[in-house]
Amino acid sequence: GNIPGPADTAIINSGTLNVSGAQSIGRIPLNGGDLVGDTSAAVDSLTLNGAESSSEWSTGTVEKITLFIGENAIIDLDGTGVKILSAAILEIDRSDGAGVVNWTSGQLRLDTNSVIKNSGEFNDSASSLMNTASGGVGTFTNESTRVYNKTASRSTEIDVTFDNHGLVNIDAGTLIIDGGGTNSPTGTFAAVSGAAVSYTHLTLPTSDLV
Repeated sequence: GNIPGPADTAIINSGTLNVSGAQSIGRIPLNGGDLVGDTSAAVDSLTLNGAESSSEWSTGTVEKITLFIGENAIIDLDGTGVKILSAAILEIDRSDGAGVVNWTSGQLRLDTNSVIKNSGEFNDSASSLMNTASGGVGTFTNESTRVYNKTASRSTEIDVTFDNHGLVNIDAGTLIIDGGGTNSPTGTFAAVSGAAVSYTHLTLPTSDLV
């Protein structure tokens, strides 16, 4: 099938929804199946424009597109199913009414050199795993002045490249960064008492932990 209009809802429970060119939609519950671009790289794009209530992604694959979480838009990564980015980019909007991703449960896979670019707000209450299962290296980039919040009491393990230029708050549990990456001079990790961050092979400036 194809994408409906910018104020509409497209519910994907199975099969494939094709994206060609730059399109937008109000809400897109992804409960299975595939959201796929027409080209071999993430040139095609789909923007969640915030016109409707929050979207959900419980399982399924986003492949060969850039999925923009637009101004005031929210997407909840919920359910126990695996959420797969394949040769895709998940980009969270940077504007004053920033886009929001709430990762509440389920494994998140960044396959085939996929990227999550947080230019808004990324909330992690999943206590789960972000990794790459096939094809290249996945990357999570936390942009300057932007926020990654970890709030669940158990551990989240990030086995993709993690590049931090903003603020990472660990309010509970342990954030394990095991896939390498960098923490730039503008990047900060802030762990409250009783919470922790563990970083292996992460390149750090001389003073960036609070």
